[in-house]
Amino acid sequence: MNLIRLERLLCAAAMLVGFFALPVHAQTVKQGFAGDVKGQAFECPTGSFLVGVVLNQTDRMIGMRFVCAPAAPGARWASLDAAGVQPTTIGNVTSGTKNRITNSTCPHDFFLIGLRGTIGEYHGSSAAIRAVPADLLADVAPVCREAGGAIFAFNDSRLIEADDNNLRIRNWDGVNGSRTCGAGEAAAGMRVAFETRRNDDPSNIFTDAALICRRLPRGLGSNGTNGRAVVSGGGTGRGRRGGN
Repeated sequence: MNLIRLERLLCAAAMLVGFFALPVHAQTVKQGFAGDVKGQAFECPTGSFLVGVVLNQTDRMIGMRFVCAPAAPGARWASLDAAGVQPTTIGNVTSGTKNRITNSTCPHDFFLIGLRGTIGEYHGSSAAIRAVPADLLADVAPVCREAGGAIFAFNDSRLIEADDNNLRIRNWDGVNGSRTCGAGEAAAGMRVAFETRRNDDPSNIFTDAALICRRLPRGLGSNGTNGRAVVSGGGTGRGRRGGN
């Protein structure tokens, strides 16, 4: 009887060890606006999560950088000044007279969980050797969540002279959407479909983007709204969507 009881205890202990030995960095790549995204991948440093994006935009986005913040217990940033723009760049991130740098960073203690997008039609002005897709990703606007479940959604960017580009908004698909990080998760990076080649017109083209989601540390909450209202911001409120 004692041997049988011991075997059961050892079996239970082995199951517990196996459960807690699950990879802490297990992650999933969500859907993009047009489906699966194959392209460049950016991931925040270990222990950090995505809290914003910095876009270089004309009549569409031509460059992107990322803002990450380390997570602390209780679904908090490590500190008020923890968020930092990462050195990784995709596309043209140089400011100029005909473009606008837009920094969309989530409010303090919010983490990025979803995206709202803008798709537009773009055609080159010269006889390019290689044709590019007419539909390009013109803008992405972060959707952020904090531990209590409140959602902060950024407004769309003010694109320059884009009235003739047939812009179409792709709204955030909600907490259960295929483009959104699941309960208990937040974005730890992004996969971006981007190309820049000689003789492209237009150049620096983004066609899609998808979040790379990772589980937040244990006990940091889910991404449900818990009945709380969705708040939108465009350079006002607690979130920052600033430009120059």
